[in-house]
Formats: sequence, structure tokens, C-alpha cells
Amino acid sequence: MKKLFFLAGAALIWVSCTDNNKTASIADSTKTNDMTGMKVDNKAGDDKNLKVATPSFTNVDAGVSSSINKVIGDYLKIKDALVVDDASGASDAAGTLSSDLKGLDKTKFSAEQKSAFEKNEDDMKENAEHINEKKVLGHQREHFGMLSDDMVDLVKSFGSANPLYNDHCPMANDKKGSNWISENKAISNPYMGKKDVTCGSVVEVIKK
Repeated sequence: MKKLFFLAGAALIWVSCTDNNKTASIADSTKTNDMTGMKVDNKAGDDKNLKVATPSFTNVDAGVSSSINKVIGDYLKIKDALVVDDASGASDAAGTLSSDLKGLDKTKFSAEQKSAFEKNEDDMKENAEHINEKKVLGHQREHFGMLSDDMVDLVKSFGSANPLYNDHCPMANDKKGSNWISENKAISNPYMGKKDVTCGSVVEVIKK
């Protein structure tokens, strides 16, 4: 995914990546990440100054949407675990993601939707397996970055049950930067974790 959007534009809300942010609170712990009963802490109208991306596919089978939302929910659980430096939690969530990807029924996809999904399917499976099999935060975060690129594509293609935020960390990937998807506008950085949890910015909101 291109990394240029986050460099310019007054609409972006940058958050300083300094030690001063280490004590900032992590996003609302009452939320759930199944994408169907998900609770979020964003107030109505909060997104009015953000760039908005809309999904490519507007006519998605209900069964397909349910499966995609489940995959997104699995991904968000990996993200939440990395935010709090929980390698075991990230591993467990990635194991669930791997299983859900392998079991996903593609018979209800249109030809175009199937092509869009399969473009990143193998990469998502591989990166989920890496995160599941090796409980080392650095390794997990490396593969989470690659998984996140695929997840951005997935969400932009199929959408989700709730608006999602495409966030950017300039310090990840050896300071080359990496993105991730979040259900909350408030930054909780899975690449920095407790070291600097509020480092990052919102690039755009993806919603139907």
C-alpha cells in the first residue's frame, strides 16, 4: 500500500511519537471485536474532517459480509493484543484468523469479489500463521504490518459492519512506516505497544 497519504493534508490528525505519550490510556476496554456487536468510542460527527474511503463492492451477499466481518474481528483482536504487548494473545487471535480464513466459504462471491479476495488470501494466511506460531513480539509485529496491508485492501473492497480507521505509524518497519486498521479513532499503536501507544495518525475512515 502506498505510504504517501499521511505526509500531507491538514485533515490528518498527527499525534506526537514521544515519551510524553507513554502514559496515555488505551482505547475503551469495553469494546468487543466481532464486528457485529462491536462497541466503539467515537462520537457522531467525529469523522467530518477525515478523508473518507468507501468500499468498492456495494452488493455483497449477507453470508459473505458475515464471513468478512469475522475475519476483520479476528484481525482486530491481534491488534488489541499487540497494543498491550501480549504475544500469547496475539498468537491465539492469529490462530483463530488462520482457521477462519481456511474455512471461509467463497461460493457466494461474485467473480470480481472472489478475485479481489484471493489476491491477498495466501498472504493473509501466511502472516497469520507466522503470528500464531512464533510468540515473539518483534516477529509478530513484522508480520502484522504485512497482514495489515492486506486487511486495508480487504476492508476497502468489502467494507465492514462498522466504520474502520486506517492508521499510520511512522516509526514502524525500521522507521519506513506501517499502517493498521482500527475500530476506534483514538490511536492505540500495535507496533509500539506500551512503549509509545499513542504514536501515529489517522489516514482515513473507511465506511459505507
